[in-house]
Amino acid sequence: MSTLVSTIASCSSSGNAVEVSPPSLDAAGIKICRSFYGALPDSLDGLRRRTVTPKSELTAAWGNPAVVLTCGIPRPEKMSDPNADAGTVEGVNWLMENSRDGSYRCTTTYRKVYVQVFLPEKRAHDVGTLMQLAKPIKKWIPSAL
Repeated sequence: MSTLVSTIASCSSSGNAVEVSPPSLDAAGIKICRSFYGALPDSLDGLRRRTVTPKSELTAAWGNPAVVLTCGIPRPEKMSDPNADAGTVEGVNWLMENSRDGSYRCTTTYRKVYVQVFLPEKRAHDVGTLMQLAKPIKKWIPSAL
């Protein structure tokens, strides 16, 4: 998780943009993520949307420190671990990985495209973020079941 943490901690020269590297994704995945991107809220759990650089329909960010969403990540290796922490929020299943700094990385499971949400320590135990994302995930990211 340290790569993601260092990525989102970086700011562009504009001072407000959050740097997030978009994942490589096939055409079908990009189509799903573009539809999903259009449904993302301007405000997430009371946090205002921020500019992401490079501009991409695969990434979004809110607040400072930033809650960062990436659509179309590769399947995390941790999903193969039967002892991994998981949970369901508003009908969306999540793999939940915590780091030593208190932040969390939450990744959807059982979806055709994986959506990952980085929650900084300040928001790590606030399920409101995942609750607000549940509706657009259920609508735009097809189930793999």
